[in-house]
Amino acid sequence: NPDLFAKLTAGQQDMIKHGKVDLGFTKDMVRLALGEPDRISTRKDAGGESVVWHYITYEDPGGALLYRGWYHRSYFWHDPFYPWYTDYPERRERERFSIVLRDDKVIALEHESADGR
Repeated sequence: NPDLFAKLTAGQQDMIKHGKVDLGFTKDMVRLALGEPDRISTRKDAGGESVVWHYITYEDPGGALLYRGWYHRSYFWHDPFYPWYTDYPERRERERFSIVLRDDKVIALEHESADGR
Protein backbone atom coordinates (compact mmCIF):
# COMPACT_ATOMS: atom_id res chain seq x y z
CA ASN A 1 0.00 0.00 0.00
CA PRO A 2 2.24 2.84 -1.24
CA ASP A 3 -0.30 5.53 -0.29
CA LEU A 4 -0.38 4.45 3.35
CA PHE A 5 3.39 4.05 3.47
CA ALA A 6 3.90 7.59 2.11
CA LYS A 7 1.74 9.04 4.91
CA LEU A 8 3.84 7.48 7.70
CA THR A 9 6.67 9.18 9.57
CA ALA A 10 10.24 8.44 8.53
CA GLY A 11 10.72 6.41 11.71
CA GLN A 12 7.65 4.29 11.04
CA GLN A 13 8.73 3.74 7.44
CA ASP A 14 12.15 2.59 8.60
CA MET A 15 10.64 0.14 11.09
CA ILE A 16 8.33 -1.28 8.42
CA LYS A 17 11.23 -1.66 5.97
CA HIS A 18 13.01 -3.75 8.61
CA GLY A 19 9.93 -5.89 9.40
CA LYS A 20 9.31 -4.33 12.81
CA VAL A 21 6.16 -3.04 14.48
CA ASP A 22 5.49 -0.92 17.54
CA LEU A 23 2.67 -0.10 19.92
CA GLY A 24 0.06 2.10 18.28
CA PHE A 25 0.64 0.77 14.76
CA THR A 26 -2.58 0.11 12.87
CA LYS A 27 -3.36 -3.33 11.48
CA ASP A 28 -2.59 -2.02 7.99
CA MET A 29 0.84 -0.90 9.17
CA VAL A 30 1.43 -4.36 10.66
CA ARG A 31 0.50 -5.92 7.31
CA LEU A 32 3.04 -3.68 5.58
CA ALA A 33 5.78 -4.78 7.99
CA LEU A 34 4.97 -8.46 8.49
CA GLY A 35 2.41 -9.55 5.93
CA GLU A 36 -0.71 -11.50 6.77
CA PRO A 37 -0.72 -13.46 10.03
CA ASP A 38 -0.53 -17.24 9.96
CA ARG A 39 -3.35 -17.53 12.48
CA ILE A 40 -5.86 -15.15 14.11
CA SER A 41 -7.53 -15.60 17.49
CA THR A 42 -9.56 -13.43 19.85
CA ARG A 43 -9.04 -12.71 23.52
CA LYS A 44 -11.48 -11.22 25.99
CA ASP A 45 -10.38 -9.67 29.29
CA ALA A 46 -11.35 -6.83 31.63
CA GLY A 47 -10.14 -4.32 29.05
CA GLY A 48 -12.40 -5.68 26.32
CA GLU A 49 -11.94 -7.91 23.30
CA SER A 50 -8.64 -8.10 21.45
CA VAL A 51 -7.60 -9.75 18.22
CA VAL A 52 -4.31 -11.65 18.27
CA TRP A 53 -2.29 -12.15 15.09
CA HIS A 54 0.05 -15.13 15.37
CA TYR A 55 3.19 -15.50 13.24
CA ILE A 56 4.40 -19.10 13.05
CA THR A 57 7.61 -20.81 11.97
CA TYR A 58 8.29 -24.50 11.47
CA GLU A 59 11.28 -26.44 12.71
CA ASP A 60 12.59 -29.98 12.48
CA PRO A 61 12.84 -32.19 15.59
CA GLY A 62 16.37 -30.84 16.19
CA GLY A 63 15.18 -27.22 16.26
CA ALA A 64 16.43 -26.12 12.82
CA LEU A 65 14.06 -23.66 11.13
CA LEU A 66 12.24 -25.03 8.10
CA TYR A 67 9.95 -22.13 7.25
CA ARG A 68 10.59 -18.61 8.35
CA GLY A 69 7.55 -16.94 6.82
CA TRP A 70 7.19 -13.65 5.00
CA TYR A 71 8.44 -11.69 7.97
CA HIS A 72 11.91 -13.27 7.64
CA ARG A 73 12.80 -11.64 4.36
CA SER A 74 16.49 -12.49 4.64
CA TYR A 75 15.78 -16.15 3.91
CA PHE A 76 17.08 -17.31 0.55
CA TRP A 77 13.72 -17.53 -1.20
CA HIS A 78 15.35 -18.24 -4.55
CA ASP A 79 16.66 -21.60 -3.28
CA PRO A 80 14.91 -24.37 -5.30
CA PHE A 81 14.77 -26.47 -2.11
CA TYR A 82 12.85 -23.89 -0.12
CA PRO A 83 11.79 -25.93 2.94
CA TRP A 84 8.20 -24.70 3.06
CA TYR A 85 7.48 -26.82 -0.01
CA THR A 86 9.09 -29.91 1.48
CA ASP A 87 6.88 -32.71 2.73
CA TYR A 88 8.23 -32.86 6.26
CA PRO A 89 5.83 -34.78 8.53
CA GLU A 90 8.04 -34.44 11.64
CA ARG A 91 8.05 -30.65 11.58
CA ARG A 92 6.87 -28.73 14.64
CA GLU A 93 5.07 -25.43 14.72
CA ARG A 94 6.55 -22.70 16.85
CA GLU A 95 4.97 -19.34 17.44
CA ARG A 96 7.79 -16.82 17.24
CA PHE A 97 5.66 -13.79 18.08
CA SER A 98 2.15 -12.43 18.14
CA ILE A 99 0.62 -9.00 17.77
CA VAL A 100 -2.33 -8.04 19.98
CA LEU A 101 -4.74 -5.49 18.48
CA ARG A 102 -7.64 -3.64 20.01
CA ASP A 103 -9.70 -1.18 17.97
CA ASP A 104 -7.38 -2.00 15.03
CA LYS A 105 -4.26 -0.72 16.85
CA VAL A 106 -1.36 -2.66 18.35
CA ILE A 107 -1.64 -2.75 22.15
CA ALA A 108 0.88 -5.53 22.87
CA LEU A 109 3.76 -7.39 21.25
CA GLU A 110 4.46 -10.91 22.47
CA HIS A 111 7.83 -12.42 21.54
CA GLU A 112 9.47 -15.70 22.27
CA SER A 113 12.30 -15.27 24.78
CA ALA A 114 15.90 -15.30 23.58
CA ASP A 115 16.50 -18.82 24.93
CA GLY A 116 13.51 -20.22 22.99
CA ARG A 117 11.22 -20.76 25.97
